[in-house]
Amino acid sequence: MSIGAELQYGGRFDRWRDFIKQFPDLDSIKPSSLLTGKQLANLSYSDKLNYAQQVCVMLSLHPNTMLQFKPEGLIHNYMDKNLSALIVNNGIVLSFAKLYPWTGVSDEGKNVFELGSWITKKGCEKKGYGSQVAKAVVKQAYSLTENPQVVALTEIHNQGPQKILQDLGGLKLANLPSTVKVLLGEGKAELVCFDMTDIVATA
Repeated sequence: MSIGAELQYGGRFDRWRDFIKQFPDLDSIKPSSLLTGKQLANLSYSDKLNYAQQVCVMLSLHPNTMLQFKPEGLIHNYMDKNLSALIVNNGIVLSFAKLYPWTGVSDEGKNVFELGSWITKKGCEKKGYGSQVAKAVVKQAYSLTENPQVVALTEIHNQGPQKILQDLGGLKLANLPSTVKVLLGEGKAELVCFDMTDIVATA
């Protein structure tokens, strides 16, 4: 290559580099980050509010099948109490899950947590985010108590969620635990319960 050609090529490269500098966001894109436990609790309130608002929007797309929350409720009752996990990418929430601590103990004397509000952003399904965040929040239960049991509930006739829970490693229980029966009371929908405690063994 001649000196003239090298100078011409170099000039084009410099112009392209200067052009790229106009878009700093391209350099700031970060890989997906898992936030859980104290790492999530110690975020600034503005960051937690941003993430909680996004989760509430995601949940609002499923008003008939998922509990709805206010952002402040998610922060105070779950994020600040080491009871949630989420995956974010460049400030965007991709997946979220939380633990709800049940009153009392199981028939085996274990502290029971319910895996709930488990959701992945539309368009981000089947990329492993849901499995990763579910396993992370279940693992979080072990940091909260020495003897946890994590369960997930779904309607008995709803086969889709049951398959997802089984594929993740959940164990379908033949009977509802007594703690679940007491808290559900009478006249509630028929439910099936999965024990999710050991899914972290496959993490």
